[in-house]
Amino acid sequence: VSASAQTVLFNFPFNEGSGTNIASSVNTLPGTLGMELVADSAPTFSTDTPSGLAGDYSIAFASVVGDYKGNRIHVEDPGLAIDVTDPVTGTNRSFTFQCWVKFGAQPGARATLFDNNGPGMKANIAILGDRSIALTTYGILDMTSSAKVVDDGLWHHIAVVHEEGLEVRFCIDGIVRDTVPYTDGVK
Repeated sequence: VSASAQTVLFNFPFNEGSGTNIASSVNTLPGTLGMELVADSAPTFSTDTPSGLAGDYSIAFASVVGDYKGNRIHVEDPGLAIDVTDPVTGTNRSFTFQCWVKFGAQPGARATLFDNNGPGMKANIAILGDRSIALTTYGILDMTSSAKVVDDGLWHHIAVVHEEGLEVRFCIDGIVRDTVPYTDGVK
C-alpha cells in the first residue's frame, strides 16, 4: 500500500500536558486517563519525550498491582473509527500500529501498547517481559516476535505492520527486526 493510499484511523499526540482527558487528532476519538472506579489506573503526563522539545509531552505509565495491573487510557469508539474491514470485500485491510516507548524498570509479563476487542478490529499489541514485541489476533493466533526493545533507558520507535494475506513485520527504530508469515486477519 502506497503512503498516499493510507488512512490514519487514530493519532494521540499526548500534547495536552495536564488534565484527565486526551483527544485523537484524527476521528475525534476521546480518551480518558484511567478507568472509572479503578483506583490508580490513570497514567500521568511527562516532559520526558522522544523529541525532548519544550511543550512536548508523553504519557508515563506505572505498574499497579490489581485486576488491571497498570495504568491505562480508555478510548470509546462508538462510530467504529478503528475498523480495518474493507467495506466492499469484507476482508481485512493492511494496517500499521506505531508508537514511541521508553522503559524504566523491566516491564511486567505484558505491557500492552494497544488493545481493541472489536468490532472493527480485534487485536492486542504488547511488549513482553523479555522486551519482545507480540501481536494477538483474538481467537486466531498469539504471535511473539524475535524483535526485542533494547534495555538502554532510551526512547525507541515500535511499529507492527500487518500486510493482509502475507505477513506481520515487527520494527524497532525504523528497522524490520522480525517478519512472521501470516495469512489470517484480525476478525
